[in-house]
Amino acid sequence: MVLSLDTVANMPPAARAALWLSAVAVMSGLAVAGFADMDAFLARAAGFEYFAAFAATLATGGLAVFAAFQLTTPGRSSAWMLVPLPTLALWFACVAEDCLESWERGISGQLFEAAECIGFLLAVSAPLAVSVLLPLYRTRPAAPVRVAAMAGLGVSALAASLLHFFHPFAPTAMDVAAHGLAMFLVIAASAWSPRLVSSV
Repeated sequence: MVLSLDTVANMPPAARAALWLSAVAVMSGLAVAGFADMDAFLARAAGFEYFAAFAATLATGGLAVFAAFQLTTPGRSSAWMLVPLPTLALWFACVAEDCLESWERGISGQLFEAAECIGFLLAVSAPLAVSVLLPLYRTRPAAPVRVAAMAGLGVSALAASLLHFFHPFAPTAMDVAAHGLAMFLVIAASAWSPRLVSSV
């Protein structure tokens, strides 16, 4: 059974978020099954810090998307924007030690790898952002910039979690800087998008 856009728009925010996240999970699963080196990923995921960082980015993405859909409901508190922050902080805490170690070894050879990370994150985030912003805008939220910023955080964090399957080794300082830059660009572009939509 195919759901119409009007049917989806009338669903509760949590249901719409779950539907979108389920679709992303299916598409991501297909990509991982077809292209990821699962042996390398599982070897790294056996370490607590690496697995915790992966879980934290995944949780941040899911919580931010959930918060974005909640913020489309009239009267919802802006405190929903705080929901993904604890897991975002956990991710940065998990990668801090690896960053310090890589910084002590020097940053030579890390720039190209960081550029690849940015390219991957932006390439994955862009279609995800479009796919989540369109249904969010159909609800005509009262605070579209907040909604879009949360959606931007969500898709960039989900892209970062997917990167773990294709980047199965300890992140360097340059990697984390690349992640932060990509997240900033996606969130900024998403937050700016309501102005673009309103001018069309």
